[in-house]
Amino acid sequence: MMICTRTCRHAGWTIANRLSQAFSGKYPLNINLFRSEEQVQLVRQSLKKRFRDAELADGISTLDKKVRSLQYNLEQHRKELNRLSKGIGKAVREEKSD
Repeated sequence: MMICTRTCRHAGWTIANRLSQAFSGKYPLNINLFRSEEQVQLVRQSLKKRFRDAELADGISTLDKKVRSLQYNLEQHRKELNRLSKGIGKAVREEKSD
């Protein structure tokens, strides 16, 4: 749907309203909405207003916490791997110089 910018300026909010109706439900929610309890409450309320399962918000929040925890653990293991790799490289260089 191609709309001229000039047309949008003159038509006012009616075009914005039509666009929001045309694309409603097609864009995903930002994951940051599920990272604080207040925001999760707002998402739950919004889902209830639209007669959707409000438990989806809790499930997404739980899964996001799990993903972030796993990413943190992965980064810690990578940090340890890099430290050990540097130590091995240093030991090999010292072995060659002796």
